[in-house]
Amino acid sequence: MVNEKIEERYKNETETKSLGCGNLKPFLNIKTGDIVLDLGCGNGGFTYSIVESVGDDGKIYALDLTREMIEKAIANNSHKNIRYTVGDINNLPYQDNFFDLIISNCVINHSTNKSLVFSEIYRVLKKSGHFLIADIVVEEALPKEISSDPKYIAQCFGGAIPKKEYFTIINNVGFKKIKECSSRKYIKFGFPMESLIIQGEKE
Repeated sequence: MVNEKIEERYKNETETKSLGCGNLKPFLNIKTGDIVLDLGCGNGGFTYSIVESVGDDGKIYALDLTREMIEKAIANNSHKNIRYTVGDINNLPYQDNFFDLIISNCVINHSTNKSLVFSEIYRVLKKSGHFLIADIVVEEALPKEISSDPKYIAQCFGGAIPKKEYFTIINNVGFKKIKECSSRKYIKFGFPMESLIIQGEKE
């Protein structure tokens, strides 16, 4: 789950920077009329940049953890086909089998229960719906003093889990056609990290 300390750190981080860790646009496949969920939309900038893709008959639902961020999104990036909502990625406030596409950029690593998050993504996707997610992973599990520290989790670092474990979670939830679209390796605080863009489909 995302506890209150992590939420407070997240708010501080997002005051001054974007927390995205990958460019989703080259891999997006949005059709006119699609119902899309932007999971962890931040200030809504990316959400707004893709809203024309869904056309007049489509809709983008955009969810973020903090009311402050949603208020910024509404103030700066409103559109008749965007619905902004405050919510928790561990407990999505949407009905089953609702979305054609779910996108997310460097958000899921903040959750301490990634299996639950992907189960929720699976639940609210339509059959044949798919996800496109950018997130971070590590080569080896991070030390407990880092992985349990809200400061490091909010920095898109402490919540990263080993790549093999991440893909195992996605497979175990039931997703098919899982594909690694891009990868970038780097070092953070002395630890080997990897930024990934992944897609998968609900059959």
